[in-house]
Amino acid sequence: MKRAVGLAAILALVFLSGCAGLFLPATPITLAHPTVRGAVYLLRGGFNIFSTGMDDLAAKLRADGIDARSEGHAQWPEIAAEARDRYAKDKTPIVIVGHSWGALAADLIAMELQKSNTPIALMILYDGTDSVKIPANVRHVINFISHTNIGMAYKAFALPGFTGTIENIDEPAYNHTNIDNAVPLQDASIGAILQVLRTSTRAARRHQVALRFPGK
Repeated sequence: MKRAVGLAAILALVFLSGCAGLFLPATPITLAHPTVRGAVYLLRGGFNIFSTGMDDLAAKLRADGIDARSEGHAQWPEIAAEARDRYAKDKTPIVIVGHSWGALAADLIAMELQKSNTPIALMILYDGTDSVKIPANVRHVINFISHTNIGMAYKAFALPGFTGTIENIDEPAYNHTNIDNAVPLQDASIGAILQVLRTSTRAARRHQVALRFPGK
């Protein structure tokens, strides 16, 4: 029964991908001049009208100087292509965040980027509607699980070759419809994103110095 519910959610996600244009905003909001190196893609859940917390979290990240935008879950193929191309061009660190069906779409992005060995610095999942299997190109996963889904085995599991960190965190104070708007979880997400992007930026600068001054 549990697996049937999860399968139904995935089938619905695939179906809605075909009519995504009915719900998507005309122009995604992006940050013109980010001060923190990296790209954060947030994915909303059902019918692209719920998961308003993803929009709020994206706005908070932009206020902190991070290039972040919130999209409908059915946009995952376009997001995967953009993230792959950006990383190939300038090694832009990638963070993916998703709620509900958006969490499942985040995993689909990870699977697609695995094909080109494009790394994902961090994935943050808010109460996906099925368990997800994490490929080897992901370095760190934070998976928040609401009391609605605790006990349903909707967790993140590692695929062969994965060497990163997976945190499945039960959040009994929240349900499926309000967990994405939980301020403590949003604040924790911002902290984790800032930490990983700033670490990636420092690593990139060290790499550039090493290239400029070989042997130093």
